[in-house]
Amino acid sequence: MMPPHYPIVVADDSYLLGGTENGKWIDAGRMAPLLRGGERYWLYAPSRYLGTAMGARPTEELHGPYHSVRLSPEPAKTEQAIAVGGPWNALPRRPVTLSPASAVYRQAVRDILRQNGLPRATVRIIQVVRIDLEGDGTDEVILSARAPGMDRPQTYVRANDYSLVALRKLLDGQVKTFLLGASFYKTPEKPAAPCLYTLSSILDLDGDGVLEILVADAFYEGKGMVIYQMQSGKPVAVLNAGFGA
Repeated sequence: MMPPHYPIVVADDSYLLGGTENGKWIDAGRMAPLLRGGERYWLYAPSRYLGTAMGARPTEELHGPYHSVRLSPEPAKTEQAIAVGGPWNALPRRPVTLSPASAVYRQAVRDILRQNGLPRATVRIIQVVRIDLEGDGTDEVILSARAPGMDRPQTYVRANDYSLVALRKLLDGQVKTFLLGASFYKTPEKPAAPCLYTLSSILDLDGDGVLEILVADAFYEGKGMVIYQMQSGKPVAVLNAGFGA
């Protein structure tokens, strides 16, 4: 008997991210041959359940390469949906949005910028959310920030441009900051393909009750996604996929 396998699809762009097989993470290349088409997926927006869809058999595309999975019905792209091929509740705890104007989080971003050689960069926080990732009663905070003007992929960078997603977590009695995706530019570059990082979703992707963090990245003519799993209190990248020219 084939061991249980649960695929994960980035529904907005219809590509296979990978998934789990027999409780282990496997990438898209290993997951694709296990899918015959007709699999049921449970769809989630960043803070709500959307319903179910059926997935087609994966097809390998040239640009990447990556594996395309068409869903029916297709969710609206504005939903930023993730399709999970497992029947458990992947959203057992929902993120709470916090103010990006908080002095605490502005200082946290300022510290990150200084530590990465950009002491004069403008602090611009895009999003701050609070959530209990591990279900232990202690909340973590995830924030994203980027320089003014870095709101879409471009072909150049300016001095002090940056983009980042960071996790703030209480560990051993102290708040620790972990970068989940970051790019920092001290000097102008052209041509360039700066990477923009965004918090996509926070979901339980393997059914163990602990939430994983999905961080999206986008660059000129390309995009991708990375899954971070909490291991011994620290985020570890366990899957990534994407496509681009």
